[in-house]
Amino acid sequence: MPTTLARSNLDPKDAVAYNDRGVAKHAKGDLDGAIADCTRAIELNPKYANAYNNRGSFKGIKGDVVGAIADVNRAIELDPKLAAAYYNRALHKAGQRRH
Repeated sequence: MPTTLARSNLDPKDAVAYNDRGVAKHAKGDLDGAIADCTRAIELNPKYANAYNNRGSFKGIKGDVVGAIADVNRAIELDPKLAAAYYNRALHKAGQRRH
């Protein structure tokens, strides 16, 4: 992994950078990489609500609705004003009812 970090100039201690790279990986279709980067962001900053919300969104896209809801719920606990987390939770709960 150090080679990847060096190539991307990613600070290995910067939770925001990992979260942002996760979003970029999602945009390129790399959901596993996106989830891994958001997980690393959470490891670096366990109170980073946006990383939980993004990881939840990516898990939901992969079909892990239970994991998605758990992550967005944690995002809401950490930041009750994070509107995107409420939106994502509603999407995942609606999807859960269809299965």
